[in-house]
Amino acid sequence: MARCRSRLGAYLAALPFGLLGCTAILGDDYEVQYCDDLGNCDKCTKCARSGQCAQEQNTCNANPSCGGMLDCMRTNCGGKCPPEVPDKCEDCCRNENPQGWDAYVVLMHCSRCECRDTCNYDGKC
Repeated sequence: MARCRSRLGAYLAALPFGLLGCTAILGDDYEVQYCDDLGNCDKCTKCARSGQCAQEQNTCNANPSCGGMLDCMRTNCGGKCPPEVPDKCEDCCRNENPQGWDAYVVLMHCSRCECRDTCNYDGKC
């Protein structure tokens, strides 16, 4: 089930939007976001980080080590790890940015859960 952040969040969270994404209500206008329907994991993740996971993204942005963790992952730990083995990159980047690990994990969990179908995430949400 998608997590909705709005004035009607509790009501919306109870609705079966899990397959479609999350409906955000802003004032009297309805804006529907279907991040998990974008068909591309990177696009879905960017969508989730600017919508449903914005709070987690802002927390990461406020922590220079979390930003360092994101930059490190984008560059495959400065080319030290193969991109097809993301766990090794996470370990490498965690060693280089230990103070950012917790905020990074929270952000990744949120975006993976919001994009569980598109990114083939089968972890617990």
